[in-house]
Amino acid sequence: MVGIRLFQVALLTALIFLGLSFPLILNFKSSIFADPQWPFDTFGTLYGIWWFQAAWENGVSATQNTLLAHPFGLDWSSLPVQPLLTYPLFIFSFLGGEIFAFNFYVLTNFVATGVAMYGLCYYCTRHERGSLLGALIFTFSSNHLLQSMSHLGFSTTQFIPLFILCWIYFWEKRSWLSAFLCALSVCCLFWSNYYFLYFCLFFPLCYFGVSFFYRGLLAWKGAWTKLLGIGLFCGLLLSPQWVPMAKILLHKDPSAEVQASGYARSQKDVIKYAAHPSDYLLPSEYHPVLSKVTEWVQKNVLKKKRHFSDKTLYLGIFPLIVVFLLIFFRKRFESRDRFLITLFAVSGLFFFWFSLSPWWQIWGLSVPRPSAFLHPLVPMFRYYCRAGFLVSLFVGLLVAYSWKYFPVKFVKEKTRNWVCAAACCLILFEFSVIPPAKNINLASVPEVYTWLKDQPGDFAIVEYPFVRSIKERQQKYMFYQRIHQKKMMNGGDVGTLSDMIRKKAQEIDNPEMWSLLAHFGTKYVLVHKDQERFQQNESLKLVGQMGETEVFEIMAKPQAVHTVFWNFGQSLKWNDEKGWRWIGRTAKIWCLNTEKIALPANLEFKLYSPQENELQVVLNGEVVQTIKCEKEKTKLLKLSKLKLVSGENLIEFKPARLVSHSDKPSRKVSFRLNDQGRVFNFYKNDF
Repeated sequence: MVGIRLFQVALLTALIFLGLSFPLILNFKSSIFADPQWPFDTFGTLYGIWWFQAAWENGVSATQNTLLAHPFGLDWSSLPVQPLLTYPLFIFSFLGGEIFAFNFYVLTNFVATGVAMYGLCYYCTRHERGSLLGALIFTFSSNHLLQSMSHLGFSTTQFIPLFILCWIYFWEKRSWLSAFLCALSVCCLFWSNYYFLYFCLFFPLCYFGVSFFYRGLLAWKGAWTKLLGIGLFCGLLLSPQWVPMAKILLHKDPSAEVQASGYARSQKDVIKYAAHPSDYLLPSEYHPVLSKVTEWVQKNVLKKKRHFSDKTLYLGIFPLIVVFLLIFFRKRFESRDRFLITLFAVSGLFFFWFSLSPWWQIWGLSVPRPSAFLHPLVPMFRYYCRAGFLVSLFVGLLVAYSWKYFPVKFVKEKTRNWVCAAACCLILFEFSVIPPAKNINLASVPEVYTWLKDQPGDFAIVEYPFVRSIKERQQKYMFYQRIHQKKMMNGGDVGTLSDMIRKKAQEIDNPEMWSLLAHFGTKYVLVHKDQERFQQNESLKLVGQMGETEVFEIMAKPQAVHTVFWNFGQSLKWNDEKGWRWIGRTAKIWCLNTEKIALPANLEFKLYSPQENELQVVLNGEVVQTIKCEKEKTKLLKLSKLKLVSGENLIEFKPARLVSHSDKPSRKVSFRLNDQGRVFNFYKNDF
């Protein structure tokens, strides 16, 4: 009977999703469920699916992308792999392409979420109608719908109720089978979404607290051995993934590899993306009716707008009223129900508090919230508002319990199905983000990309605006690379030589820059409508305008160009009115030797240290000189005939140690460029 009911829930969930995303079902291979104005990471996700399939078909490594960030390419080998996200998409792509894989994956996740949430609600309440309401609240919340439209990985919510179910089942059975299922659910969270795992690991704290309140220490009797087994099983099974991540997170220099890998986020991001209590009470801005209420409150009360996909955490007025009735007007529950209702209420409040900003300003005091303590420990997490998924889940569970107790007294048996159906419609109405239908039609391709596809030869292109790799526009560039399949200068990761070239490429009036791009085999420049400074000159020849894009051909001749890129940060003027820069722990100079032979170069700049110090100059991993700096004195540093190999050279500056007072490394050393503004002098004679 339960199996039949789960199948019915799966079918109902699929039909509701297809209805909400209509007309997606009619264009499953050419459209996606997303907002045309704010697609966020969607285009990048589609590109990733296409690239992995293309790499497989061509027998090349999927972790070494040679089509982006030309001529250096991208190394994706250090990126974390989430098998329950990557592999299903990879398999689905062979059935109908990357767009079909994207849509089918989202549909599958919504169905699985509905089934898993229904199973959790039914296991707790043993009530079919209430379980259906709880499943709809969690599955079709505005938060889940909008996140699925912008971040594919956050459609995989099915493993959250699965983990909660397995955890409760474990404590009620305390068998090795239940322990194994609990451990497996943890692994599923890790393999699908790190954020969901991170948040769910705090649920046991809520469980232990409520258990201790109800049962004392006896609540944990006989479970410690199996808890240890759960930890060991998860640790061993997941070690190929968490061990490399832990090494990066524990890196001594948090500004180096940690930042480059995306495992460290700033405190500003934590504050920026924290939830506000109003986010749980205001409907989506896309709601066909209630959006007007939200817009009025934002304009007249809050005086600001919110991030539409991450901070639309609306819980629904009807579900909150039902939960209120359950908690404040029901005095007697069965023993098991009383414990679980308390657990779910406490957990919901905890994760609500958890999702808010790191500091609570009250009466002139700053009271810390959980994220204030947790971010320094796990800096890879910045979106604490996403704990709203757990808040929605516990509201759904409490609504399921409410429906178990209240309609029994006030509604006749013959009309309960109709009342439940009306409640389902009301819930879906409150969470609706449709109309207008949120579909992006990807069938039409801009003319310039179809033209580019037909151009013969092995060459690279560059698209302007030349933006950073994390920008949405760059992901759109990547998406259309599926069509033309030409190498692109665009796409270099922040902090790499490719990204330094991107900064240099902003000098569009500099002929040397176009010679550099020509040296890399770049032939065409695609200039989109919002980049208006380009014009035909000796370096560029206008090929034509295609739609809203101008196409230029690079006419500059490849020359022996030697370019230096700095990553020290912005130049600041001190009392002498000259530009100074700080050397931190990862100060670097990338020097590109475009000759096929090694070249000597002279390095010269002025150095200032606020205290006695030693500074090491390291070229391609080898220390070439150690400089002693006197306290508060400027020193001219000269390095003669540094041997620059053909290609990329890396010069690093590493503060060594204080000469006096302490052996601790100094925090920072400053330096100033020489008056000519040219740091390097190159010589073409061989050594």
